[in-house]
Amino acid sequence: MCCELMVDVRSVLSGERSSISISGRFLPEDIAAWGDVDLSSFGDIVSMKPVDVTGVLTNRAGYMRLTLDADVGYTARCARCQKLIETSLHVAIDKTVAVKGTLADEEADDIVDGYILIENGTLNVISVIIEQFALDFPMRHLCREDCRGLCPKCGKDLNEGECGCPKREIDPRLEILKTLLEDKN
Repeated sequence: MCCELMVDVRSVLSGERSSISISGRFLPEDIAAWGDVDLSSFGDIVSMKPVDVTGVLTNRAGYMRLTLDADVGYTARCARCQKLIETSLHVAIDKTVAVKGTLADEEADDIVDGYILIENGTLNVISVIIEQFALDFPMRHLCREDCRGLCPKCGKDLNEGECGCPKREIDPRLEILKTLLEDKN
């Protein structure tokens, strides 16, 4: 399915066309196949839906620009209470495009990082999107901002009410002092 997003841009490079519309879909499995990104690096994600992509590559007198919008729905676990959350992420990409071998110093990482490179007349849209997802995915997901999480003692969901566990604990190293106070009373 990911071959739809390996875009042949030779018609734009030759001047035959001034733009190419891009649309397609790729599966979460393609992330592992096309990038060096592990899905576990996206936080507590349980499952992902297919990624929908739309965009356009334009060439204005040799200056090429890629604009993309990508949307993915996914299920994640709340970082505090572990409930499943259905959510989505939208990324908007707007980058300059260059043909590999035409930049002055392609060995310098800071120069190449500002561009998306066309290799052999093909633009790899998937790798661009995966990179942006890796940057934009939240590190933690919450079911709601005021989620109280789970009790560290009994594991009860504190969003559903108090659990009855003692709120204050004595440092185990000072436990002996508590027995001394009890003996005195």
